[in-house]
Amino acid sequence: MADDAGVSIFAVKFLLTQIFKLEEAVVVYTSNGRQAFETFMDSSRGSHPFTLMILDYNMPYMTGLEIVQAIDNR
Repeated sequence: MADDAGVSIFAVKFLLTQIFKLEEAVVVYTSNGRQAFETFMDSSRGSHPFTLMILDYNMPYMTGLEIVQAIDNR
């Protein structure tokens, strides 16, 4: 989950844990686009790659769209 607004992060955490009952899911939060991209890249090289990314469109350093494009072009 990448978002520079704390309220959005709280809302997504609530949705994942309370509504979708994903208590065992590991949720990684980042607050800017560059950090989100680097975290994704680290995950993809590890034994537990991400299965879902939730990105804010308008974040510092990289937008959500730029992250998706960078992942697609790797």
